[in-house]
Amino acid sequence: AKLASHLGVYYASHPDEHMASLPKELHAFCMRIVQAFLVSGTPLERINYFRPILERAGFTLTSASHLGMAYIEKIEQLEFLTVKEEVLGEYISSIAFDGTTRLGEALCITARWCPDNFSKVEMRLLRFLTLKRHLKGKKLAK
Repeated sequence: AKLASHLGVYYASHPDEHMASLPKELHAFCMRIVQAFLVSGTPLERINYFRPILERAGFTLTSASHLGMAYIEKIEQLEFLTVKEEVLGEYISSIAFDGTTRLGEALCITARWCPDNFSKVEMRLLRFLTLKRHLKGKKLAK
């Protein structure tokens, strides 16, 4: 319900955006489907194979390419906000730079922290970069 109302407000303030006239419940349903496929690492094109099962919820889906265009950017923005909320006010115990050195570098920047009750260690990917060449420690931290 929270996601549906958030999307309803968003599309009310952006009436010219693609698919803005659809009901907010349909937007929430479609966004959750796209998010589930992204999290699982399943290509969005496979939504077409799952269409009969997914549409049993009472909503008709558009094509996988339209779903991607409409929701991937919104999911990314929502994920950034979620990570910001999680990290805000926490004592970050470490920020790690982890990369590969083959034909450039794929670099992951992660943060780790413990909540006040030390119940578990939280870890989030803050940034993923690809670089043309391998960098040493000081240049990497910049």
